[in-house]
Amino acid sequence: MIKRVLGNGLLALVLLFSVFSFPTQSSAANENPPYHVINQYLTEAALEYDIPPEVVKAVAFEESAWTQFNDDGTPYISGDGGIGIMQVTSTQGYDNYLLKNNIQYNINAGVEILNEKMTYTGADIPKVNDGDRDVIENWYFAVMAYNGIVQENRPVLKATGAVNEDAYQFKVFNNIQLYNNDLDLADFTFEISDFGDGTNGALTFTKMHFTTDVEGTVSKHYFNEKSLLKIDIPTNMRKDSTTKSEVVTSLNTTELEIVETRGSFVYDNSHEYSNRGTLWDNHYVWYPVEASNGKDGYLASGTVEKIGQRLSGLKRYNTAVEISKEGWPTGAKTVVLTRGYEFPDALAGTPLAYKLDAPILLTDNEELTNVTKQEIERLGATKVVILGSTNAISKAVENEVDAMASVSVQRIGGEDRYETAKLIAEELGSTNGKAIVAYGLNFPDALAIAPYAAKNEIPILLTRTDRVPQYTEDALEGKTDKLVVGGPVVINDSVVNQLDATRIAGEDRYETAAKIIEELDLDSNEVFLTNGFNFADALTGSVLAAKRGAPLLLVRQNRIPAFTHQSIFRNKMDYFTVLGGPVAVNIQSELGLYFD
Repeated sequence: MIKRVLGNGLLALVLLFSVFSFPTQSSAANENPPYHVINQYLTEAALEYDIPPEVVKAVAFEESAWTQFNDDGTPYISGDGGIGIMQVTSTQGYDNYLLKNNIQYNINAGVEILNEKMTYTGADIPKVNDGDRDVIENWYFAVMAYNGIVQENRPVLKATGAVNEDAYQFKVFNNIQLYNNDLDLADFTFEISDFGDGTNGALTFTKMHFTTDVEGTVSKHYFNEKSLLKIDIPTNMRKDSTTKSEVVTSLNTTELEIVETRGSFVYDNSHEYSNRGTLWDNHYVWYPVEASNGKDGYLASGTVEKIGQRLSGLKRYNTAVEISKEGWPTGAKTVVLTRGYEFPDALAGTPLAYKLDAPILLTDNEELTNVTKQEIERLGATKVVILGSTNAISKAVENEVDAMASVSVQRIGGEDRYETAKLIAEELGSTNGKAIVAYGLNFPDALAIAPYAAKNEIPILLTRTDRVPQYTEDALEGKTDKLVVGGPVVINDSVVNQLDATRIAGEDRYETAAKIIEELDLDSNEVFLTNGFNFADALTGSVLAAKRGAPLLLVRQNRIPAFTHQSIFRNKMDYFTVLGGPVAVNIQSELGLYFD
């Protein structure tokens, strides 16, 4: 997990450096570590502060070409008094000896200073885009401030308006592009009038918010296991994490190849670059990946772009846990619990789970599944809401949950699925006069509409094909805006007429899910994809989809149906969260079609 350090000042400094162990070194023993070790030091320090490592590495490269010591072992100190690899000049609060003689201490001091520049208030430096710390371009003015908010770093020349290629931040961002596989960063548009003249050579800002011409670039160091990556530039998949390794397969952008990561990044292991006689221009890392043809190997981070994530586990219980970890990484007060192999009681649960900001987890009927219990403990939940009667989830499971430390249990369960849905709607307590009615004996339509229903606090109620159960009629009392989801085969016209409702339907489950996006005018570049015949992953993923404001579309096990394809193309969706493992959803080879 990336740790964000918020504190500034001497206290924060003392706390920070107490985390690290910095052995003192004799000047006679001082020598620069190999480049691959420096890469690791810089990367780890950047991640500690939630700064894109590309930025930290490029700053260090511009400052010192990754140099802490001179050839004779003495500390590298520049003419203006800058010390070591990060050229630290403001030494107040730092140990001067360690700045000179310990490269890791020097790196962490420089990274803390860079972080302080980014955490200036809005009155000090302009904000870029939305200020997201993970986006490289958003660090433009913090990088400038690291060197100085001075006229020399004016982004455009005062006389002509041309880009100032001698500006410090221009050089740093050029380093980022050059030394990360020719990384293509977004461009800025600056005007002469955006900047003014301060006293004593200072630069002032007349504009405090800038945007890039296209969406910024998220650091390529943040991919994790099961990330879906597209090839950004022609590249070779290597047998090992070095360009000197055997080529497994050559990939190019015209092949529209999508690969899936098999773990976190690793560092370049071509240690022959340790010889400082030759400048090393490798700031990137490597990812272990598997291609859609089953071949595995390593790709350099700068050659790929993340286009999605697979959330999956060994079984449906584990997949639910992975979804929970993704959506609730720091915990949740409440968990919604439902049975893992039957859908009826859970169909109406997503809106309530969303309102409670609770992940949906699965359990066996007769005993609390161990991985689920562990996830409840990780979340630090103090309340578990069980959906379904004791016929669905036994009293033994309830007792086991209730026995967990500091956890209370609430059960919402009726005599059948229709009453359970009514009771869930009552607990939801929506007052907007809206209701969604779905077929109660199957799950696709109810779960496809679930993210929308949750986001808009609309209860989901259930019906039979040819008649409305009494519990549903009771729950619909006072609802003036009713929407039926599903075609006449599952809910006939007489029911729709009885309810005085509008209908969203396609010729099958895939088109119905697509029609939901179209007719409700849902707008999101992200889409959740799940197997249309597997309720569990769709159910547990629907709450996360609602949190992200993303719709849910259905696919087959090994292909994307035409209606789903059309919806993705029509709505220009380009970020995919795949629910379930390859046995459930194995369609990544088709995802490349959306980037042609």
